[in-house]
Amino acid sequence: MTIADELARRSKLWEQVSAEDADNVDPSTLRAAHMYGGAQGIWVDKKTTDTLAKDGHGVTVAILHTGRHYPDDLSEDGLIYHYPTTHRQPGRDAAEIQATKNAASHSLPIFVILPGTNSSAKRSVRLGWVVDFDDENRQFLILFGKDEPKYQPPPSADMPFALTGGQTPGKTTAKTRPGQQRFRFQVLSKYGCKCAVCAITHRNLMKAAHICGKAHNGSDDWRNGLPLCSTHHDAFDAYLFVIQPKSLIVETMPGVSPLSIGITAQMLSPIRGQPHSEALSWRFSQTKKRWAMQNETGREERHHQRRQHDRPVERDMHRQRRLVVFAIAEFQVLADMCAVYLAVRMKKATFIAPADVFVFAPLRLDLGALHRCQFRVARQLECLLVNRSSVDFVDRNERRCHCR
Repeated sequence: MTIADELARRSKLWEQVSAEDADNVDPSTLRAAHMYGGAQGIWVDKKTTDTLAKDGHGVTVAILHTGRHYPDDLSEDGLIYHYPTTHRQPGRDAAEIQATKNAASHSLPIFVILPGTNSSAKRSVRLGWVVDFDDENRQFLILFGKDEPKYQPPPSADMPFALTGGQTPGKTTAKTRPGQQRFRFQVLSKYGCKCAVCAITHRNLMKAAHICGKAHNGSDDWRNGLPLCSTHHDAFDAYLFVIQPKSLIVETMPGVSPLSIGITAQMLSPIRGQPHSEALSWRFSQTKKRWAMQNETGREERHHQRRQHDRPVERDMHRQRRLVVFAIAEFQVLADMCAVYLAVRMKKATFIAPADVFVFAPLRLDLGALHRCQFRVARQLECLLVNRSSVDFVDRNERRCHCR
């Protein structure tokens, strides 16, 4: 069998599966068609593919991805598949890895077996192409498609750089963004599997962050990316820290300490490589503008809170001003009452004080305008009269003051 014959066989098998329901295939159908042989992660089928590779390892026919260990490695357009690490007989893992590399070198597609969409007893099948591999991080990059995709390896650091391009600006989601796995694979391959601002190196926790994000039409060039752990990927998206373009010093938002968000590196510190200065400068400028806007917004909020806090004081001041007005009115009434008292004193008469009217001969003083202050004014007048030697006694029940 030649490579062309094997390509035709795999293409025909894919047409048969996709003509039915590729998302819900019975496992027995896959085994009968020699598309997959069992529960192992990589299936080579050496009887069919042994003669296709000179190294004697054959060519991988299918791989199984359950998603239990690396759920974030799968997207709509591709998959990052990790090298097998098992305790089987010596050389078995290395042979399967080499067989998968042979699929890439011979441009042969492989069948990616996934859990069924409607039932766990079924299998979902994708036609994938091994386009790249990373021995240091022990992972393959597999892209989905009926035809072999046009894959460009990551550019070198000195090649021309484009900050934007490749996608219409707008909101995107991690589950649907095209090129997600390609970008993540190249970022981790170029920088190494380590967070650029802390010491985390576990690959299950590693993310690839865009410096100029997809919402701003940022490119998928690895130099427009950073390897960050899950925590610092979220912190970077929230603009809690930024990288100074020239010094590569990690600067946190005012009011946020590095330790409070788990940053342990004073400078950007991936295993190797550096992002492009244009990307860092763009991000630095955007972050500074955002911090300034947040500071202005915070200033306005603090001013509003102070106003809310000062309103009770303003109400108290207004109340005091009203009391002053009442006090002035009371003072005027007291002055009028003193005039009445002097008249009573001179006439040697009796001064009668009803509830709302003071009466003496032709004098009539209406206190209805005093409202709530009326009783207080009457008490003040009573005290004024009691302190005078001309008062014989005060009858509070009849509100009558007997004067000499």
